[in-house]
Amino acid sequence: MAFPRAARHTLLASVLLGAILPHLPSSAWAQAAADDQRRTYRIDPGGLNAALLSFGAQAGVLIASDPAVTSGLQSPGVDGVMSVREGLVALLRGTGLEALPERDGYRLVRVPPPGVTQLEPVTVLGRLGVTENTGSFTASSATVGGKTAQALREVPQSVSVITRQEIEDRRLVSLNDVMSATPGIAMFQGAMLSSNYLSRGFAIGNMRVDGGASMYRSFGADDDMAFYDHVEVLRGADGLFGGANEAGGTINLVRKKPTPELQVIAQAEVGSWAYKRTDLDVSGPLTENGKLRGRGVLAYEDKNFFYDVAHSRRTLGYGILEADLTSTTTAFVGASYQKRDSSYQGYGLPRYATGEDLKLPRNTYLSGADDQATRTIVNLFGHVTQQLGGDWSANLDINHENSHQDRFDHYFSGAIDPLTGSGLFDTASDQNEHFKNTSIDLSANGSFGLWGRRHQVVVGASWERFRPSTYGSKPSNRGQAVPDIFEFDPYDYPRDTDFTPMWNQTTDTRQAGVYGSLNMHLADPLHVIVGGRLSRYDYTFTNQTLNAAREVTATSVTQYQDDNVFTPYLAATVDLNDTWTTYASVAETFKSQANSLQGPAPGNPLDPVTGRNYEIGLKGEHLDGKLHSAFAIYQIERKNAAVRDTTYPSSRAGNGATCCFLPNGNIVSKGFDAELSGEVAPGVQLTASYNYNQNRDRNASGGSYQPLTPKHMAKIFATYQLPGELHRWKVGGGVSIQSTTYVSGSAYLRNADGSLSKQSTPYKFTQPGYAIWNAFAQYQISDNWSAQVNVNNLFDKTYYSTVGYLDYGNFYGTPRSAALTLRGRF
Repeated sequence: MAFPRAARHTLLASVLLGAILPHLPSSAWAQAAADDQRRTYRIDPGGLNAALLSFGAQAGVLIASDPAVTSGLQSPGVDGVMSVREGLVALLRGTGLEALPERDGYRLVRVPPPGVTQLEPVTVLGRLGVTENTGSFTASSATVGGKTAQALREVPQSVSVITRQEIEDRRLVSLNDVMSATPGIAMFQGAMLSSNYLSRGFAIGNMRVDGGASMYRSFGADDDMAFYDHVEVLRGADGLFGGANEAGGTINLVRKKPTPELQVIAQAEVGSWAYKRTDLDVSGPLTENGKLRGRGVLAYEDKNFFYDVAHSRRTLGYGILEADLTSTTTAFVGASYQKRDSSYQGYGLPRYATGEDLKLPRNTYLSGADDQATRTIVNLFGHVTQQLGGDWSANLDINHENSHQDRFDHYFSGAIDPLTGSGLFDTASDQNEHFKNTSIDLSANGSFGLWGRRHQVVVGASWERFRPSTYGSKPSNRGQAVPDIFEFDPYDYPRDTDFTPMWNQTTDTRQAGVYGSLNMHLADPLHVIVGGRLSRYDYTFTNQTLNAAREVTATSVTQYQDDNVFTPYLAATVDLNDTWTTYASVAETFKSQANSLQGPAPGNPLDPVTGRNYEIGLKGEHLDGKLHSAFAIYQIERKNAAVRDTTYPSSRAGNGATCCFLPNGNIVSKGFDAELSGEVAPGVQLTASYNYNQNRDRNASGGSYQPLTPKHMAKIFATYQLPGELHRWKVGGGVSIQSTTYVSGSAYLRNADGSLSKQSTPYKFTQPGYAIWNAFAQYQISDNWSAQVNVNNLFDKTYYSTVGYLDYGNFYGTPRSAALTLRGRF
């Protein structure tokens, strides 16, 4: 469908005004330098624009030109093994154009007459790392694990990319959906719709957006995928660019960027449990020469849950403006807005005091009928790239998130008496929560010549600050016992109106660091990467106890810090041939535990916990880059964790730290990863993975450190574009398989009056292994419209997606569900 020029600009501007927020920061963004690796290219002769788009996608480079320059030109195509520059020369032969290398990639211009140096204006034809409109389940490059985009086979750690095509085909609406589909990731649900992600037996705490500094995420990190082009996940330690955190890995969310031509995507969905959603995504140039571009996204979602009573409404907006400010400066600024009103299964289900499953119906809602949470999240962001000469550039990332939540909920907990059904106790609370989150990252990258070869350098500094605060109150009637869980009625527990102020809590976490890495090209096939980060970490927690008049009656403060924490990095890659690269790497991260003191009192702060990831692997790039494979063997050692020292009595220092501990905790996690993603045959897109993990606590008689990580996981999903007369149909499906998980521990059960017993009860229970099957079908109604059906949990398997504790925290997996999506692209 063609749009008049004025109408195109008006439509795009209207959506941007509806999506973008006021007071955007004056920051900006640009693409990283293109990869010049030799590889096989096969592009048939034909129209030059189509050939350029295909070449840019295969090579993972940005190519730019004026459409007036390329319109109507034919390319002879390319066929053979060559570098990006050689490929462009072949592709442009006979067109009267040449490709000029720039930091961002290549710019196409007419071969000028003698003495003429004026270059043509540009619009983007291809983008480094963008997966939208590629139709592929694999990506040419990734930023996670570095500061610039690299080919997947060049990243010496395990990386998976969930592309835009996979997000749409599998209907991955939220980050939780994406992580459930990501190889090697186990997800378990926490309280209040929050989620936790496990990789190799450890939590994933690092979250980055567009490769910037790490961001703490508010309210469980369940971002909506309407804003993002794709998601990159690195498994293993990532302390070089991520700073303090666990050794599970890093998530990098890559935002949607403006497109070179007008693009409109309209989408409507309906599904199980009264699910309804609409999306509008408009993108394109805002000026005649394409130097100012924009994109806006609006979405609205209204749904029930598979359990009774609960309901959710979500409103979303996203806007981004991107500009070529000068010939050496590019920029973008933007904002996103999310508002969600919901009632939900806040704390899950309990079990019998014996550990046995209650076998409650899956639609059981164990919360009050009037429980409600309203959350608003506003994110402002920007990025500036300044070319410094040659292939050197400086990059500035700024992110600021301000979020707020008001919530009232009943917390039902307690192990259940098998004879009477009693044991459940209700505690309600009313809370007002604020989160402020700011991160800044400044880096420079480029290369230098030595020993006849080019070597790449990245240096930078980052700063993050996370400031959550919570005001909480309890009902004057402090709760009640539930006589029989099997007779539970949510409407018997209305919202209280008489509350007593209880606490006001604030946390201030700051982290700053400088980092650098050197990628040395020592021989034709050999690269050696060395790097390091020097970090400072500060933590302050203040708790104020309040009386009925909201006056502070007591204050306690916990403060600790770690200075000059050095995090090393070492890796090597060897290109075995044009297809295979092998690698070995040692990566590290740290987590502060300075609030634990080593005796005797008053004690000295313990050094940070370290998580060191040893990994060797093999990566392949097949079928002209349409298919990627990866295999890795790893071992993670988490050392120096605090263990109680019974030689000395327990005591507290003036800053809130606790004595006395020894740095003797030792966790080992080891395993194997295998992954295949991309086009395995004409019309067949596949993502398939197998992950094995064994983790144990050496201080706990060989028991598992994280038994919620399955020992075996396999995830497979494929689509097939039917040929011939059935070419309008695309069908597919897949399965997620995992082995048994379990939890064990001890709990203090409640007495009949609601008080806790004085003696704990040990427990251990399991979730047997299971397989969840999904199916997909799409029909292309016309050139612009398609209809798609997704069915998840096809065979309606009953299982617990999360096993928690005796008294709460057990969540059923979603029953069979279906959704119909109508999508238009113009």
